[in-house]
Amino acid sequence: YVLTGEGDEYPGIMGGDIYFRIMIAPHKTFKRKGADLFMERTITLKEALIGLQIEIPHFNNKKFTIVSLPNEVISNDQTKTLKGLGMPFYQDSMGSGNLHINFKVKFPQRGELTKNHFEQLKNILPGPKHEAVQKGEKVEYLDDFEEEDLNT
Repeated sequence: YVLTGEGDEYPGIMGGDIYFRIMIAPHKTFKRKGADLFMERTITLKEALIGLQIEIPHFNNKKFTIVSLPNEVISNDQTKTLKGLGMPFYQDSMGSGNLHINFKVKFPQRGELTKNHFEQLKNILPGPKHEAVQKGEKVEYLDDFEEEDLNT
Protein backbone atom coordinates (compact mmCIF):
# COMPACT_ATOMS: atom_id res chain seq x y z
CA TYR A 1 0.00 0.00 0.00
CA VAL A 2 1.36 3.46 -0.87
CA LEU A 3 0.53 6.88 0.53
CA THR A 4 1.73 9.14 -2.25
CA GLY A 5 3.33 12.44 -1.20
CA GLU A 6 2.72 11.84 2.51
CA GLY A 7 6.36 11.40 3.53
CA ASP A 8 8.65 14.04 5.06
CA GLU A 9 8.83 17.41 3.31
CA TYR A 10 11.64 19.96 3.36
CA PRO A 11 11.70 23.44 1.87
CA GLY A 12 12.05 23.05 -1.88
CA ILE A 13 11.68 19.23 -1.72
CA MET A 14 8.41 17.42 -2.38
CA GLY A 15 7.05 15.02 0.19
CA GLY A 16 8.10 11.45 -0.42
CA ASP A 17 5.89 8.40 -0.62
CA ILE A 18 5.20 6.11 2.31
CA TYR A 19 5.13 2.40 1.47
CA PHE A 20 3.27 -0.08 3.69
CA ARG A 21 3.65 -3.80 3.55
CA ILE A 22 0.95 -5.55 5.52
CA MET A 23 1.60 -9.13 6.51
CA ILE A 24 -1.32 -11.03 7.98
CA ALA A 25 -0.39 -13.67 10.54
CA PRO A 26 -2.20 -16.99 10.16
CA HIS A 27 -5.11 -17.50 12.56
CA LYS A 28 -5.09 -20.67 14.68
CA THR A 29 -8.68 -21.59 13.70
CA PHE A 30 -9.62 -19.78 10.49
CA LYS A 31 -8.22 -19.41 7.00
CA ARG A 32 -9.54 -16.53 4.93
CA LYS A 33 -10.30 -16.36 1.22
CA GLY A 34 -11.92 -13.02 0.38
CA ALA A 35 -14.82 -12.53 2.77
CA ASP A 36 -15.21 -16.28 3.40
CA LEU A 37 -13.70 -18.08 6.37
CA PHE A 38 -12.66 -21.73 6.36
CA MET A 39 -12.05 -23.99 9.32
CA GLU A 40 -11.56 -27.66 10.07
CA ARG A 41 -13.36 -29.47 12.89
CA THR A 42 -12.89 -33.04 14.11
CA ILE A 43 -16.04 -34.83 15.24
CA THR A 44 -16.65 -38.32 16.57
CA LEU A 45 -18.23 -41.10 14.53
CA LYS A 46 -21.21 -40.93 16.86
CA GLU A 47 -21.68 -37.21 16.12
CA ALA A 48 -21.31 -37.87 12.39
CA LEU A 49 -24.00 -40.56 12.44
CA ILE A 50 -26.62 -39.40 14.94
CA GLY A 51 -26.16 -35.64 15.02
CA LEU A 52 -23.92 -33.04 16.49
CA GLN A 53 -24.23 -29.97 18.63
CA ILE A 54 -20.95 -28.09 18.91
CA GLU A 55 -19.84 -24.64 19.90
CA ILE A 56 -17.83 -22.72 17.31
CA PRO A 57 -15.62 -19.82 18.41
CA HIS A 58 -15.86 -16.90 16.03
CA PHE A 59 -13.22 -14.29 15.13
CA ASN A 60 -15.30 -11.54 16.81
CA ASN A 61 -15.11 -13.35 20.20
CA LYS A 62 -18.70 -14.60 19.91
CA LYS A 63 -19.53 -18.29 20.15
CA PHE A 64 -22.12 -19.96 17.98
CA THR A 65 -23.89 -23.23 18.75
CA ILE A 66 -24.07 -25.34 15.61
CA VAL A 67 -26.40 -28.32 15.19
CA SER A 68 -26.80 -30.75 12.32
CA LEU A 69 -30.16 -31.37 10.71
CA PRO A 70 -32.23 -34.23 12.16
CA ASN A 71 -31.28 -37.61 10.63
CA GLU A 72 -28.37 -36.03 8.72
CA VAL A 73 -25.16 -38.04 8.37
CA ILE A 74 -21.94 -36.04 8.04
CA SER A 75 -19.25 -37.76 5.99
CA ASN A 76 -15.53 -37.55 6.58
CA ASP A 77 -14.03 -34.56 4.72
CA GLN A 78 -17.50 -33.09 4.08
CA THR A 79 -17.78 -29.30 4.10
CA LYS A 80 -20.86 -27.50 5.45
CA THR A 81 -21.57 -23.77 5.20
CA LEU A 82 -22.90 -21.22 7.67
CA LYS A 83 -24.10 -18.31 5.56
CA GLY A 84 -23.28 -14.81 6.73
CA LEU A 85 -20.77 -15.85 9.42
CA GLY A 86 -17.66 -14.92 7.43
CA MET A 87 -15.84 -11.60 7.29
CA PRO A 88 -17.72 -8.38 6.49
CA PHE A 89 -17.63 -7.40 2.83
CA TYR A 90 -15.26 -4.56 1.96
CA GLN A 91 -17.16 -1.25 2.06
CA ASP A 92 -20.44 -3.04 2.85
CA SER A 93 -20.97 -3.29 6.58
CA MET A 94 -24.38 -4.90 6.13
CA GLY A 95 -23.16 -8.06 4.38
CA SER A 96 -20.72 -10.80 5.29
CA GLY A 97 -19.12 -13.79 3.65
CA ASN A 98 -19.72 -17.37 4.73
CA LEU A 99 -18.07 -19.71 7.21
CA HIS A 100 -17.21 -23.09 5.69
CA ILE A 101 -16.50 -25.97 8.09
CA ASN A 102 -14.68 -29.07 6.84
CA PHE A 103 -15.48 -32.02 9.09
CA LYS A 104 -12.98 -34.75 9.87
CA VAL A 105 -14.60 -37.83 11.40
CA LYS A 106 -12.56 -39.55 14.10
CA PHE A 107 -13.16 -43.27 14.03
CA PRO A 108 -12.81 -45.45 17.14
CA GLN A 109 -9.33 -46.80 17.76
CA ARG A 110 -8.48 -50.47 18.06
CA GLY A 111 -9.79 -51.81 21.35
CA GLU A 112 -12.38 -49.06 21.95
CA LEU A 113 -15.26 -51.20 20.64
CA THR A 114 -16.24 -54.54 22.14
CA LYS A 115 -17.39 -57.66 20.27
CA ASN A 116 -20.93 -56.74 21.34
CA HIS A 117 -20.55 -53.28 19.76
CA PHE A 118 -19.51 -54.89 16.46
CA GLU A 119 -22.47 -57.26 16.51
CA GLN A 120 -24.85 -54.35 17.15
CA LEU A 121 -23.30 -52.33 14.32
CA LYS A 122 -23.62 -55.28 11.92
CA ASN A 123 -27.35 -55.37 12.65
CA ILE A 124 -27.90 -51.59 12.50
CA LEU A 125 -25.73 -50.28 9.67
CA PRO A 126 -26.60 -50.81 6.01
CA GLY A 127 -24.21 -52.60 3.70
CA PRO A 128 -23.32 -56.06 2.49
CA LYS A 129 -23.79 -59.00 4.80
CA HIS A 130 -20.62 -60.98 5.35
CA GLU A 131 -20.52 -64.64 6.14
CA ALA A 132 -18.18 -65.73 8.90
CA VAL A 133 -14.84 -67.08 7.68
CA GLN A 134 -14.95 -70.86 7.81
CA LYS A 135 -12.17 -72.76 9.48
CA GLY A 136 -9.59 -73.76 6.90
CA GLU A 137 -10.84 -71.18 4.35
CA LYS A 138 -7.94 -69.34 2.65
CA VAL A 139 -8.18 -65.57 3.28
CA GLU A 140 -5.74 -62.69 3.51
CA TYR A 141 -5.79 -60.45 6.58
CA LEU A 142 -4.89 -56.76 6.46
CA ASP A 143 -1.85 -55.55 8.41
CA ASP A 144 -1.27 -52.04 9.74
CA PHE A 145 0.77 -49.84 7.40
CA GLU A 146 4.35 -49.20 8.43
CA GLU A 147 6.95 -47.08 6.60
CA GLU A 148 9.47 -49.94 6.64
CA ASP A 149 7.06 -52.05 4.55
CA LEU A 150 7.59 -49.72 1.56
CA ASN A 151 9.59 -51.25 -1.29
CA THR A 152 10.73 -48.03 -2.88
